[in-house]
Amino acid sequence: MPNIEKAIEKFHKLPIEVMLTVDSDEIFGKLKPINKKYGLDFSYLIILLVVNELNYEDAPKFIAGDMEMNENKAKKIFIEIKDEVLDYLVDRLNFISSDINKEDLKNGKISRKLFKIFSNNLKKEILKHKEIIKSVNFQIFLCMKEDLKLLDNLEKALYNNQEILTSSKFLLNQKEKQPTISNWIKNFIKENGTDIFNNIVLSKYLAESDNVKNLKEEEKHLVKRLLLLYRNLKFFPDSMPSDNVDDWEIIPVERTTDDTVRNMPLGAPKTKSEREIDNLKEEEEKYSQESLERAVIEEKVEGKSRIEELRIELKKYKEGSLERLSIEEEIKKLEY
Repeated sequence: MPNIEKAIEKFHKLPIEVMLTVDSDEIFGKLKPINKKYGLDFSYLIILLVVNELNYEDAPKFIAGDMEMNENKAKKIFIEIKDEVLDYLVDRLNFISSDINKEDLKNGKISRKLFKIFSNNLKKEILKHKEIIKSVNFQIFLCMKEDLKLLDNLEKALYNNQEILTSSKFLLNQKEKQPTISNWIKNFIKENGTDIFNNIVLSKYLAESDNVKNLKEEEKHLVKRLLLLYRNLKFFPDSMPSDNVDDWEIIPVERTTDDTVRNMPLGAPKTKSEREIDNLKEEEEKYSQESLERAVIEEKVEGKSRIEELRIELKKYKEGSLERLSIEEEIKKLEY
């Protein structure tokens, strides 16, 4: 007879991403209709199986004995639990595992799972616990080594994703549209262009865009996370916070003061230009106020900051307009 207390103790020693996946609303949501159907709670059965205190072959007999029912009915229930819950759970745990199956990596199985997530299951994914998101990002970067087209394919999937992201009225090109992931990205691009954008641009969009103004705070947060993901993916590797691969992410991870990357607007990694300015400011502090070196660095910081301001201003004008051409010319002079 399996020991429930021992099973729970073993469960709490599992990697955190495994615990969070098993003990999640997603798994409970799949199990809940079965519990309701039979008027029983099979949650503990899932834990027994996950920690190997019970194997699949013995599960129907265990259900029959524990629930005081005949074994044929117990077999039927277990098949239902396996089909509706366990098969998905095992597949998901294999997917987020750091001990990844190399064959699955080479034959494109992991890439296909990622493409499916980015195509029609992204909303749920970007709201998961940060430890699970880190695991998914880990799989993305592993797959990049085997699949050179992965990022392009994920970007296409993102652009075409028809999941409804928010609930308020949404306008695109002055027409009411569904607030899908695809349409939110199109709206952001329409207002801010296709170039890499910094956190100032992102903050301004979230504060001033008419579509965002209609949203509840939790939905604004969702849009923010989507746009950070878009930036990370579209402009990789310039969108990464540093050259250290441990800091890299595609799906954005919620940041706290204990995380590696600190004090960033919106909890977001900075762009390449923002990092360059920060590095120059750090260098500047090494020299005295009156030194020539400090004066040179201050001039560089001022120039780079001005370029960032002009790039934001640039987005207000149409391609080919005199105003845009004038700003582009000023940027070229400053870059030179």
